[in-house]
Amino acid sequence: MIRFLVLINMLLLLASTAEAQNSDITEYQVELNARGRTITGICAISRQEENNIVGTLVNEMGVKAFDFSYDGHKARLLNVFPPLNKWFIKRIIRKDFEFLLSTIQKRENRSNGRRTIEFLPDSSIVLKNNRYSIIYSFNQMDTRE
Repeated sequence: MIRFLVLINMLLLLASTAEAQNSDITEYQVELNARGRTITGICAISRQEENNIVGTLVNEMGVKAFDFSYDGHKARLLNVFPPLNKWFIKRIIRKDFEFLLSTIQKRENRSNGRRTIEFLPDSSIVLKNNRYSIIYSFNQMDTRE
């Protein structure tokens, strides 16, 4: 029941942020591992135009961690959950998502020394921040029900 409420909430959010009828929405189950702690949630990513991407990340109880946007060059974090709303944390997450979103359309494994991204055959994505030992695992959800 909670899962469906979260999905409905995310879809309404994406529909209100831009023209959802002209966009491609992909949903992922997310697992974030940082320093022995694990956070799980759902990430919805919507491609708006050629290089514009918007999305949101919520935990499994429906609490929004943050919204994000990407214009083809730079990522922005919006509506950040107060415990994450620290300049250092936001900077790390923003740079990680900038690397992810710049690579997600090409779907090719890439590394720049600080970050590594792997696209697995089962449509999963693993992003590793080597400097801070943060691992993001994105598993594509099957929304055909």
